[in-house]
Amino acid sequence: MDLRERKAWLRRRLCELRDQLPSIERSQASRAIRSQLVTTPEVVDARSAFVFISHGTEAETHSLIDHLLARGLHLTVPRVVDDRRMVAAEFPGWEALVPGTMGILTTRSSNPDPVAPDIVITPGLGFAPTGDRLGHGRGYYDRWFRANPAPVRIAVPFDVQLIDRLPVHHHDMPVDIIVTEHRVVRTGRRPPSGS
Repeated sequence: MDLRERKAWLRRRLCELRDQLPSIERSQASRAIRSQLVTTPEVVDARSAFVFISHGTEAETHSLIDHLLARGLHLTVPRVVDDRRMVAAEFPGWEALVPGTMGILTTRSSNPDPVAPDIVITPGLGFAPTGDRLGHGRGYYDRWFRANPAPVRIAVPFDVQLIDRLPVHHHDMPVDIIVTEHRVVRTGRRPPSGS
């Protein structure tokens, strides 16, 4: 298999593994992920965050968003503008969101927020301890990360989505920290906060 075929096969397989988790197990794992995530120094020190809005069988981020808002963080969420571009738009409140690409909740505004996030909570189908990330194949986050290299990139997959190695292309952008229900993996791509 070539790189594209291996990625496609892995996307299907990792999606199946995530979908096969019983909903109660996903809920418990999501709570465990959130509990570990909010105590990491990078999140504790953050004043602004760019957080994906979970959909389907992804680790749940709605309660994470509520937690960060309650802590007073300035929050942005993804808004897909066109086939090539995604922006971090200010979170307007749950009642103001509308279904967007693939039915995922998003803002009505396509204006990039001027406040740069300190952390980015990123989705993905698979991750490796090296920080390699396998997304859904559209490249929105890879392009956004290249244009916005400063924020700490944090992934929140279930443990079944963490595998030893991933096929990667030179344009695939890695993450700095991976938080699952069982572990926090620092990929070594940047020093811990405060060091």
